[in-house]
Amino acid sequence: LPAKGRYLVNTLRPGAAPSTAPYTLTLTTVMPSTIGVGQTVTSPTQGNPYWAFSGQAGQIVDIAMTTVDSGFDPYLSLYGARAIKLAENGDSGGTYNALIPAFILTRTATYTIEAGGAGSIALYQLSLAASQPLTLTLDSSIPVTRSGAFRFSGQDDQLVAMHTDPPADLALVGPGRLLVEHSPAILTLLDASSPFTAVVHLPVNAYSVTLRLDTVSGGVAQLAFNQPPAPGQMQATSPDVWSFLDAGAKGVEIAVKPAAGRLDLELYDPGGALITSADGTNRLLSALPTAGTYLLMVRPHTAAAAGPYTIEIKPVDVEQGPQACLLGQLPD
Repeated sequence: LPAKGRYLVNTLRPGAAPSTAPYTLTLTTVMPSTIGVGQTVTSPTQGNPYWAFSGQAGQIVDIAMTTVDSGFDPYLSLYGARAIKLAENGDSGGTYNALIPAFILTRTATYTIEAGGAGSIALYQLSLAASQPLTLTLDSSIPVTRSGAFRFSGQDDQLVAMHTDPPADLALVGPGRLLVEHSPAILTLLDASSPFTAVVHLPVNAYSVTLRLDTVSGGVAQLAFNQPPAPGQMQATSPDVWSFLDAGAKGVEIAVKPAAGRLDLELYDPGGALITSADGTNRLLSALPTAGTYLLMVRPHTAAAAGPYTIEIKPVDVEQGPQACLLGQLPD
C-alpha cells in the first residue's frame, strides 16, 4: 500500500452483472521477509512471496530467481517507495528463470521484491547481488549482448560522450550517486577523477547493441542569448560542443548556417541526458525543462559540411507538455 488511508476493494468482475450470491472476502497483512545484498535465499512462493531490502542511491544490483522445478515458471517484480513497480521480468535468466540485471537504485530507501508465481509450493532460489561491472576504456566500443554495467576511469572536467548502435536505454553513475538516467545518449563533463559506471538496458527483443564511449576534444565554446551569430569551424571527423545557460528561458531556438552542406544538432540537459536532436535541418527548437547549463553537439551531416559555419541561439516561449507515465505510477 503506497500510503496510509482508507482503500476500496471492488469485488465485481469487469463486465459481469451484479449478483446477490454470497461470497467471502479475506484481507491478510503480508510482511515481507528480508534479504541483503550478497545473499541467496530458498523458499516456495506460498511461504515467502515478498522480500524487502535496504538500497543506497546509485547502487546497481542484479536480482535473479531460479528453480529446478520444470513445472514452475518464476517471475520477478521490483517495487520502490509508494509501492510503485520499477521493473519486472519473466524469462531473462535462461529457460524459465527470471532476472532483473544491472538495476540502478535511484533513492536510498527500502525496496520490495515480489517472487512469483503466487501460491506455489515449488522451491525457488532468490539472489540479490551487487552488479559486477565489466571494464571499459575511454575511446573504445564493446558489443553488449545483455543488459549490464561497465566501469571506466574518468578525470575531472573531462568531456565524455556515450551512445549505442542501435539505441538503448543508458544511465551513468558517478561516485556514490546517479548522474544520468533513461537516455539514448549521454554527453557530460565529469566532475571527479574516479571510476564511473555506464549502465546499458537493451530494448525488448534486441539481442545485441554496440556501446561507444568517447572523450570529446577541442573544449567547449560558450554561447549566449540575444548575441550576434558565433563563428565555428566544422571538422569532418570530430564534433563541436557549445554550452549555454538557460537564463530563465522556457525554450530555445538554435540555428546554424554552414558555408556548405548540412549540420546535425544534439541538445543535452544540464545532467547530460539527450533532450532532442535534429538531423541535417540546420535548426532545432526545444523546451528547456530545468535550470542550468546545456550542452549542444554539432556534427557534419555529410563530409561536405566540413568548414566554417555560424551558430545563434534565441529564447522562445515553449510550454512543456504533460509527462508520460504508466497507469498507477507518478511522472519523474
